[in-house]
Amino acid sequence: MAIPNKKSLIMLVVIILIILVIDVIGGFIVVSKVIIPMVYKSDEFAGGDESSAEKGKVEKTIRPVGIKKPLDSINLNPAQSNGEIFACDIVLEAADEETAIEITNRDFEIMDKLSTYLSFKTVVELNDPNNWETYKKDMFVIVNDILASGEILDLYVPSKIIQFQ
Repeated sequence: MAIPNKKSLIMLVVIILIILVIDVIGGFIVVSKVIIPMVYKSDEFAGGDESSAEKGKVEKTIRPVGIKKPLDSINLNPAQSNGEIFACDIVLEAADEETAIEITNRDFEIMDKLSTYLSFKTVVELNDPNNWETYKKDMFVIVNDILASGEILDLYVPSKIIQFQ
C-alpha cells in the first residue's frame, strides 16, 4: 500500500474541517430556529416580530390578597382506623376584615364541621395526595356555608401528619 503524499493528506484534513464547521453551523441554525421555538411554542424565538408576540400574551389578573386566619390544629381518628391519628393545620383566607372577625367568632363551629368532614375519611384516603384538592374544595364550601357576612377566598392546608400506631 502506498503512503499518500503530504499534500493530499493536508487537503483531506482541510476538507474534513470544512465539513465539520458546516455541520456545527447547520446544527446551531436548526436548534435555534426550529427546536427551541417548538419547545417553547413562541414566535419570539422563531424571529417573529414583537407585535405577533404581544398578540399571544394573555393579561394576568391578580386577585387581591385576603386576610390569613389560621385555625387551631385538627387532631382526629380517621374512619376505620386502628388508633392512627390524623393531624392537620388549616389556614383560611378571608375576603375582608368583617369576614376575618366572623371566622374568629365562629372558629369552633368551623373546626367542628371540618373535623367531622375529615373524620369520615379513611387513613388511606387521607394519605393519598391526589384526594386533597377535592377535600380542600369541599372544606372551602363547608366554611363558606357557615359564614353569614362574607366568604373566604381560599383555604390552605400547610401541614398534614398521620401517626401510625
